Amino acid sequence: MGHGTGDTHGTGATPGMECTGIYGTPLAFHLDTSYLMTSKLDMTSKTSPTYIRFDVKNTIITLPSKLSLIVTTDSPMTPTTVYYDTTGGVTPVFGNQDASGWVTHEANLSGFNGSVYYVAFRYTSTESSGSIWYLDNVNLESAPILEAKTVEAADLLPITIVGGGSANAITIAYHHAETGNYNLQVYDMVGKVLHEEPLKVNNHAGTHVISGANIPRGMYVVKMGNDKNYGVARVFVQ
Repeated sequence: MGHGTGDTHGTGATPGMECTGIYGTPLAFHLDTSYLMTSKLDMTSKTSPTYIRFDVKNTIITLPSKLSLIVTTDSPMTPTTVYYDTTGGVTPVFGNQDASGWVTHEANLSGFNGSVYYVAFRYTSTESSGSIWYLDNVNLESAPILEAKTVEAADLLPITIVGGGSANAITIAYHHAETGNYNLQVYDMVGKVLHEEPLKVNNHAGTHVISGANIPRGMYVVKMGNDKNYGVARVFVQ
């Protein structure tokens, strides 16, 4: 087993998990495998969609250490029947080049309904390579955080958060937007809409302040969209 800790490694300095193959005095790389796994999940009677959602960030030291998501019918530490062991098939894909900031990932596990299985995250490092992975907010959900919609790159609307968010003021900047009516929504990390308001865009680029929402401290997703395109951005509300 590799090294993993909880403490305050999660989003917004909340409890989370850290996995690393770099430790000792002096610090050195180690051949390690770390697991974070669920208890056995009995989904034999589950018929509605099942998604696993989680937040990951990665401090790259050297390659090729990686994180994998595993779904198996027996212990993920010694699996004999592995359904799923990949860095692909997750949206967005995570791998060695994952962001140094928190990124929300999601995988559709609906194909495993009707069975009993474990879900695990497995981190591996070698004696010459390693990273520090952080994992937080692991949840099973019955719907994706955003609509299950396949869009082309041209349909994606670039939006960013300007400055830091506060309970009653989140400023977004949008770019390359078509003129027209849009909907602004603020989601929490389990996909619940906490705030919603209309936005009329007259210029292709601009800013807008979401005010008066009284949103508690934490991590959120802001979505701006209409029936033609949409964009999302994450914000930590202080």
